[in-house]
Amino acid sequence: FLPSHQKHFHMKITLLACIFFLIPLAGNETLEALHQLQGSWRMKTKNGALYEAWRKWSDTQLRCKSYKVIGTDTTLLEQVTLADRDGDIFYIPGVENQNNRQPVEFRLVKAQDHVFTFENKLHDYPQRIIYHLVSKDSVVARIEGTNAKGLQKSSNYYFSRVAP
Repeated sequence: FLPSHQKHFHMKITLLACIFFLIPLAGNETLEALHQLQGSWRMKTKNGALYEAWRKWSDTQLRCKSYKVIGTDTTLLEQVTLADRDGDIFYIPGVENQNNRQPVEFRLVKAQDHVFTFENKLHDYPQRIIYHLVSKDSVVARIEGTNAKGLQKSSNYYFSRVAP
């Protein structure tokens, strides 16, 4: 039997060890849930279609190419990496003509009921990117925040799976 002060020390060490090992596990489980994005997705518009093609890149990354198709013209819009870094999940889009071609990181701040909210309060617009995994064949992506004029703005993108 340990003296009282040693019992508290051992309890603190045990608690810290649990926290240390569970936090990365939570990130891995969240990334696993986001693996539902793998495949090709399409949103029809009056001018053509928007696509997202997600692929597993590694155990800690998913990658996406987002593009639009109008008639026979295909235009790359952005490339996205979803990455687990030590238990924190980041949504990292790179757009050719924005941010000096540098990717911008949005950190996962909430994951609940198949809704994943990524945020970067310092980004000009959007500050939040939200993915709602509605079903295995339906995803709603949303961007929102305050634009350069100080106005609240948002856009929803309704994607349907076209290929696994």
